[in-house]
Amino acid sequence: MQIPIDRYRLLGVAVGADKHIVLNQLERRLDKCKYPGFSVETLQKREQILRESGSVLLDSNKRTEYEAEYVNDKTFTREVSEPQTAISKGQEIAGLLLLLEVGEYEACISMSESLYREQRMNMSYFSSEYKEINRIIDYATLAFAKELRSIRHFETAAEVLEKRISDQTVSMGEKERITQMVVEQKQLLPFRVLDMLSRDNNEEIHRKGVILLKSLVKERGGLDAQSEIYMDNGEFHAFFRQIRSYLTVQEQIDLYEDWANEGSRAAQFLSCIALTAQGFAQRKPDKINEALQKIEIIRADELGPIIANMNLLLGNVESATLGFEKYADKDLKAWATERTEDPLGSVCEWCREWLKRDVIKGYRDIEIDSDLESYFCDKDVIKYIEDKDRRKKKELQNDISSSSRKEWKDFFQEKKEATVMQMNKNGERKIGWQHPRYPGSSALSFLKENGIVVLVIALSSLSLWLFKSLNNEGRGSRIDKEANVTEKRRVVKDTQKETVESVNETLAEWLRVKKETLERNEIPKNATLIATPELLEQLKQEAELNVKKGQSQRIDVQIKKIQIREELPRKLKVNAELKYSDKVINRSGETLAETKSHTFERRYNFVWNGSKWIIDKI
Repeated sequence: MQIPIDRYRLLGVAVGADKHIVLNQLERRLDKCKYPGFSVETLQKREQILRESGSVLLDSNKRTEYEAEYVNDKTFTREVSEPQTAISKGQEIAGLLLLLEVGEYEACISMSESLYREQRMNMSYFSSEYKEINRIIDYATLAFAKELRSIRHFETAAEVLEKRISDQTVSMGEKERITQMVVEQKQLLPFRVLDMLSRDNNEEIHRKGVILLKSLVKERGGLDAQSEIYMDNGEFHAFFRQIRSYLTVQEQIDLYEDWANEGSRAAQFLSCIALTAQGFAQRKPDKINEALQKIEIIRADELGPIIANMNLLLGNVESATLGFEKYADKDLKAWATERTEDPLGSVCEWCREWLKRDVIKGYRDIEIDSDLESYFCDKDVIKYIEDKDRRKKKELQNDISSSSRKEWKDFFQEKKEATVMQMNKNGERKIGWQHPRYPGSSALSFLKENGIVVLVIALSSLSLWLFKSLNNEGRGSRIDKEANVTEKRRVVKDTQKETVESVNETLAEWLRVKKETLERNEIPKNATLIATPELLEQLKQEAELNVKKGQSQRIDVQIKKIQIREELPRKLKVNAELKYSDKVINRSGETLAETKSHTFERRYNFVWNGSKWIIDKI
């Protein structure tokens, strides 16, 4: 049998190490096996293999001959990708144990399973060989899953564990370690969900992630449960906020409605928010109306300002202003008053902020801003509100027809006599009517409540006027806007040029940091100024894996071209054309692998940290 490691790595010494270093390391390796549970016979055979390697490296002639063969295999022989060490017949389990000890877990699993299949007909279930082969597979599986987890290959780690756990059905694994695998696989579930949902280029895996998310929430006892399963409540809330950005708005609506049907009040509220987001982004007020009907069921005073926003988006201006005045706390009212003293303007400011902060963010397929003016000028929104007003008007007319004609004739005669002259704050005359059956209320208010007066927000021309008059922005005339188009285009062009230059500078600095990190296996201190913590953690894990394998990487990369593929608020998606080459070097400076210089295109994400563009994980 051949195991895919050379004698230097078997002993844990570098090529060219002095004899006394080889001797010291040999004694250290002979001293103790790091994995317990193996028979004296297997440990003795392990010692024989180590001593044989030591004798080769301690004998000058044998070592020279071996190194010549080793160099040839590494440099010229196409058939042998890695140097190998021959293991005598009868020493197979000891050889696999040594393969496990040097960290070649995947190869160890594969070769151990192959040996098991070859010899299982000749092994008794109670024999030491049977138990030791399976013990090696167990140890290697646990170690390989841990290694995969460290480089964020969570789904692959779970698959490795699942395969070994399923083998328990034929009583291959030892109960203690199989139980440990079950626990570790369970702990991987949140990471697997995050990993699978983030793969928006693979819909099958993405859908599997949604199914696993449902399973995770169910095992925790529901969305509202106070549970420590998988993670504590704080960690779960952070996890849930993170995964939302990988789900579409419709996926979230479906999930929330399922959980709401199971009795979750949190899911019922979240479904209302998601429906509102969908309605606002897709210009479908009927979705917002559906959200309003649902949120009325769980209505509480603290939801009053949110209901006011929904009413505003549906064109229910009076309900919106009254709701905001009644339910908004003093801090919210003070915040809105700082922006405008107009009651309707306050609701608009609050609605715009609410949309931006709590509604339209956190969805994979929604990337718009909280522009109310554009929303109310949309033809579908205008048609929805106008149709609603026509229905209300028709309903009122039917009510009038069924009422006593005399009563309404008397009403209009009485209201004429009851006309009072009022002065508004600008000194203009204002006529108010009082209905005898509704003392203290004006007929105008009465008719508004019954839908006769067409809401000005429903009319595109008046809608523009309304929002421009309520906000500090957009007060200039249309002519002024048109006159500034050329200037704005010039500013946009200059801004785009500055953005490309800034992104190019950040990317160049990031590539320098990555090069330095992989060469020294240590992240420079200034790296936090150009990359997000998540990306730096990913780079740190890559460097730690290099340290574990006793190697480093030397990369050479140059930026050929930068192109902004998509520009969003506080986020950029960039295509970069790079010229790249690299080498993997062991501790003695020998090249283990090499990528020749070539040009390729790679995608990067950038986020705005408040002062500059920094690079984010893909």
